[in-house]
Amino acid sequence: MEKLQKIIHIDMDMFYAAVEMRDNPRLAKVPIVVGGPRGVVLTANYLARPYGIHSGMPCFKAKEKYPKIVFVKPRSHAYKEASQKLHEIFQRYVGPEKIESVSLDEAYLDVTDHDMRATQIAVKISQLVASELHLTCSAGVSANKMVAKIASDFKKPSGITVVQPHEILSFMEPLSLRKIPGIGKASEVKLKEKGYVTCRDVRSKKIYELIEEFGTRYGKWLFKKVRGVDRSIVGARRGVRKSIGRERTIGNGVHTVDHLKNLLQDINQKVVVSLHKKNLKARTVTLKMKYHYDKQITRSHSFSEAHDTAEKFLTSLYDLLLKTDAGKSNVRLVGVSFSNFES
Repeated sequence: MEKLQKIIHIDMDMFYAAVEMRDNPRLAKVPIVVGGPRGVVLTANYLARPYGIHSGMPCFKAKEKYPKIVFVKPRSHAYKEASQKLHEIFQRYVGPEKIESVSLDEAYLDVTDHDMRATQIAVKISQLVASELHLTCSAGVSANKMVAKIASDFKKPSGITVVQPHEILSFMEPLSLRKIPGIGKASEVKLKEKGYVTCRDVRSKKIYELIEEFGTRYGKWLFKKVRGVDRSIVGARRGVRKSIGRERTIGNGVHTVDHLKNLLQDINQKVVVSLHKKNLKARTVTLKMKYHYDKQITRSHSFSEAHDTAEKFLTSLYDLLLKTDAGKSNVRLVGVSFSNFES
């Protein structure tokens, strides 16, 4: 019989802002944004969020929402140092092969073979993060990575949410489909159009019905995820990531160059946030476009040095856009990716 996994997902609370507030206590009393004043918001502290300011937002929009917002220049070395100390805490309980780092401030731990209960380990880690790093984290504990990740977001900040194996189905049932990792804004809109808003809505369907509606691959994937089924293993993706990117499906039609530029700006900002969170710089930016007749093209530009600034990438994306049939042919998908990384 297969041994039941015990997985902990640790997610630091407003990590970059928290490090800045820890190192400069005066910042703890004001709404701050890490990033800018140009570029994108890496993160915002909890005092800034009631104004509608969030990560990935252009900094000029954050300024519009709250003119007195304080911009703090990112300090990569400080975040990397805090992350290294965080992983030292993890390794008091499990070896590095049982840790899957998602970004500087987020990781999965497989504690299946540990003598202590997973919940006890999560509590200990939370206490050590507070006492040694003077930061806070939230944790999710469950029998697989996906459910643990969803759970870690339930009681932020400083919360621990435990979902026992027998509780997974009831835990998943009322959740918005957007809570499932892999379902973004575009997918959420498409699912809503078909009448699916929560996991309960999808669970009412048989697997063959979902396959008929969404195709074999996505139908099976959706059937499993709404039931909290996830077979992925901690540490399975430890190799060097070759690219980071995002895509957006848009309605068929001849979209104007200006409209496509606006889409690229939004997508680019989100990919830059992912780049920052992984503490990486990229030398190559790639534009991907898919036309209505399924022809797919990519255009790339490589810099002499690696960068991590949204403006630099966006200028190149605009230049690459002019090398396509933008404004002339029907476009149904636009994507942006970065590659050739340096840390």
